[in-house]
Amino acid sequence: MIVSSDVPTLAESVLSLVGYLSRVTTQFYLHAPLATRYPPPGEGSKPLIVMLHGYAGTVGEFDYLYHHLRRTVGEVFDFGLVDLLDPEMRDAPEAHLWRLDAYLEAYRLTTRDLYFLCYSLSGLIARCYTHRGNAAARVRALTMIATPNGGINWWNLLPIHWMRSAGFHTRFNAVYPALSTIRYQLLAGTKGANLVEGLPNDGVVGRWSVETLLDCADQDAAIVTCCYPLDHWALLRDPRVAADIAAFFQRVWAGQPG
Repeated sequence: MIVSSDVPTLAESVLSLVGYLSRVTTQFYLHAPLATRYPPPGEGSKPLIVMLHGYAGTVGEFDYLYHHLRRTVGEVFDFGLVDLLDPEMRDAPEAHLWRLDAYLEAYRLTTRDLYFLCYSLSGLIARCYTHRGNAAARVRALTMIATPNGGINWWNLLPIHWMRSAGFHTRFNAVYPALSTIRYQLLAGTKGANLVEGLPNDGVVGRWSVETLLDCADQDAAIVTCCYPLDHWALLRDPRVAADIAAFFQRVWAGQPG
């Protein structure tokens, strides 16, 4: 676990915010499936690491993590990158489950153990999935990078109603708590100075929101938390984050604690 006590400078915070908004704007207008860059899951019975991208994103967000994980845990795991085909994500998480179902069925993955690796809002989609039918029995682990499990304060002013922090517990967390049958990993960034979200935050999501899952979990739910001196975007391309994710998945696969 890495804990940062660094307080970002104003210049760092502005650059982080500008960089994030630039990325979102570019991908919103130029969004295109990037699945051809990554091979589909192979045949066999290997457990599957399912990668779900974030708001206004594409599967290309996982380029660094994908190649790192293939090098480090590729002998144990197979990989699937799901394009959610909705860059705005204006609809509630449940509305995106059909795409995940279609992907798993298309590649005949409906009997494999699943290890979710989710960035930002997509972690909420995975949480919904774990409460559907027999899905929870197949989901072994859920890693959420900068997932706003408590909502986002500044979205109280925006038209994407489902992500507003006001009333988020009743609307979402009370319906989709963390389960005792799944192991969770929560990764948060602290290199941001978004005062609306409260400090520390990654410039977009507050650490408090990422770790809200701790307050809405089954009594025996296993949840580990890590935070890093990184902004929202840098969390996806940092070797420390990649190493922690690989180690977590290996521990779950081997039945080891932690």
